[in-house]
Amino acid sequence: MYKRLKLKFSNTHLLSLSANVIVVILGILSYVLLCRILTLRERGVWLFFQSLFALADSIRSGFLSTGFIKFYAGVEKKRATEVAGSTWIISIAITLIFCMVSGASYFTTDFIEDEGISYFLKWLGVLAIVSLPHFMAICLVQAKEHFGKFLVLKLFRNFIFITCFVTFYFYNRHTAIEIIYSYLISFTISSLLTLILGWCDVKTVLSYNKKVIKELLDFGKYSMGTNLSATLFQTVEN
Repeated sequence: MYKRLKLKFSNTHLLSLSANVIVVILGILSYVLLCRILTLRERGVWLFFQSLFALADSIRSGFLSTGFIKFYAGVEKKRATEVAGSTWIISIAITLIFCMVSGASYFTTDFIEDEGISYFLKWLGVLAIVSLPHFMAICLVQAKEHFGKFLVLKLFRNFIFITCFVTFYFYNRHTAIEIIYSYLISFTISSLLTLILGWCDVKTVLSYNKKVIKELLDFGKYSMGTNLSATLFQTVEN
C-alpha cells in the first residue's frame, strides 16, 4: 500500500498538475486576503504594479523558459551545463537592462501621478535582481522534471508573500507599498533558498558557450513574442 502511494505521488504528471493547482489556489487565497486588507484604490495600485512587472518578466521568461527546456532536457551533461550557463548569461543581461531602465527613470518617478507606474519604475531593477535565482531554479527543475522541487518553490514563495503582508497588516501597515515590499521579500528569500540548496546551478555561469547563447536568442525571439502577447491579452482582460 505504501509503495503504491509513493509511486502515485512520485509521478511527474501528478506532481506537475498538483503544483499548478496549488499555485492557483494560493493565488486566489492571496487575492481574497488582499481584497480584505487593501482599499479599492490601493488594490488598483498593486494590481497595476503586478501587471506591469508580469509584462516585463514575460520578456525574460518568454525569451528563456521554453528555449531552455527545449535545449536542456535529455542532453548530455556537458551540453546541459553549457545551456544552463548560457541561460544565466542572457538572464543577467536582461536583468541589467531592467536595472538601467529603472535607474534612468528613478529620479523622474516623483513626477508621475500614477502610483502603479511610479512604483514599477522604482522597483523594477531590484525586483529583477532578487527574482533571478528563483527564475533560474524554476527553469531548471521543470527541465529536469523535478516537479516536487517546483511545488516546494512555488509554495514557499507564496507562503512568504502571504505571511509578510499579513504581518504588515497586524502592524497597521496595509497600503500597496507594503504589498510590494512583501513581494520583494518573498522573491529574495526564495532566491536565497535556491542558492543555498544549489537548485539554480549558479556555478554553471562560467560554462557558457557563445554558440549556445546564439541558439537560445534565435529561438527566444519567437517564443518571447508568443509569451508577451499572451501576457498582454491577459492584462487587458483583467
